[in-house]
Amino acid sequence: MSTPLSPLGHERKRQILRDATGALHARTRRRYAVRALGAMLVVGAVGVGARTWNVRHGGSGGTPQDPLTIAAPPESPRVALPSPLIEIVTTGNVDLSRYEAREPRVRVEFIDDTTLLSDLAAGGTPDGLVRVGGRTMLSSDLLPKDKPQSLSPVPTTSGSV
Repeated sequence: MSTPLSPLGHERKRQILRDATGALHARTRRRYAVRALGAMLVVGAVGVGARTWNVRHGGSGGTPQDPLTIAAPPESPRVALPSPLIEIVTTGNVDLSRYEAREPRVRVEFIDDTTLLSDLAAGGTPDGLVRVGGRTMLSSDLLPKDKPQSLSPVPTTSGSV
């Protein structure tokens, strides 16, 4: 059940109804105007496109026009270009031996472990061989690169290593 309204309440209710109805009609008119504007833009674009297509493809384009005449550009003066320089190169006795491939001057020699260790010791880098899992390496390859150390034991006077 609704509460009865005062005369001021009835007047306010009528004012709200008028405002709401006016806003509804204005919104409806705006929607129709936007739709009509969109349709007119589409129709205009199609009309311009059709006219452009007609003109480009030999149609009348809607209005008869005189044929377009374009004046030819003035003839440019001819400039004589110099004749190309042609030089005949004869083949002579050219020494091509400097371009020949030569055999490398690397000597490969297979030596045993004892010879390897003695050659390293003679060169000032005493080293040892380490065999792990079928691989043979120099003991110096196992050291960190930034801190070279000798793996040979340091002799002491007590006799223990």
